[in-house]
Amino acid sequence: MIVTDIDEHIYHSHDLAHYLRACKARGVTIIPSLAYEMVAEEFPHRDLLLCRTVTTGVRWGEMNKMNTFSPDDVVATNFAPGRHSAEPTGNLVAPARDELLLLHYRHLGFERTFARHVLARSRQHPRDLANQWGFQYSWTREELCAHWNNLLGQASDISIANMAPPNTKTPERWWDRHRLPE
Repeated sequence: MIVTDIDEHIYHSHDLAHYLRACKARGVTIIPSLAYEMVAEEFPHRDLLLCRTVTTGVRWGEMNKMNTFSPDDVVATNFAPGRHSAEPTGNLVAPARDELLLLHYRHLGFERTFARHVLARSRQHPRDLANQWGFQYSWTREELCAHWNNLLGQASDISIANMAPPNTKTPERWWDRHRLPE
């Protein structure tokens, strides 16, 4: 089962279907994805397969998510708001190496993104505001511009063949205790 938002794409550098079948054959039941915040100067209007059109992004460890899991093995996901963390229960087996990426496509064209933030801010509920969920929707144009330029300055091309997610430097992940041995 894959649970994801419309602006999130689950990506494997070679063949997602083959990778998922191989994981199932090895007994893997949870497959977390390493998150990248994708960014593009303009909204793509041709070839809307975004993972081929917009390939620059920044590693965003806070956005790692357990998007893919076996519903026959995972009794409960216990997702936190936004699914940015989970405390799943059941038969939990993670792959030996992280190979899935979660490409988060919300920074596609600055003006479009700013307009979306303004609209999202107008729709926030008091609970969202109290918990500072979606705080970025309150950013001024200048604050979003500074964030945008920071993203562009740190972005790397995820389509580069030798860029393997396991080689990215990140702290220990909650699912490490459930990994298959290499």
